[in-house]
Amino acid sequence: MKPWYQSKTIWTNMIVAATTFVVAISQSVSGQTLPVDPAVQGVIVSGFLIFINIILRAITGTPLR
Repeated sequence: MKPWYQSKTIWTNMIVAATTFVVAISQSVSGQTLPVDPAVQGVIVSGFLIFINIILRAITGTPLR
């Protein structure tokens, strides 16, 4: 078993969450949005995260402590 902080899946999810948060805050502060609809942004981020999690799950065999 390994500690949580050695999990690639947890780190990937935290990075995606932090990136999503930074983009949302920067759009709110600047008043500008990306040229992609927010609903489409959500689908893209979710799809990316699902894809990465599937890959990480395939290469991970050690449970967390």
